[in-house]
Amino acid sequence: MEMNFRNGWRSIGLLVAVSIAGGCATMSESECINADWREVGRNDGLEGRRQEQLARH
Repeated sequence: MEMNFRNGWRSIGLLVAVSIAGGCATMSESECINADWREVGRNDGLEGRRQEQLARH
């Protein structure tokens, strides 16, 4: 259980870092700031997008 918790936090940290570094290329600055990133990632997954899509947001 503890290992899954750590992996979750790592994923969140990676998502935040990629978002900041990527500059939110697929959405406006306002959308990027106000995005529900959990939902963005969920929708990307449901649409069959790979993890590399995170770098494009």
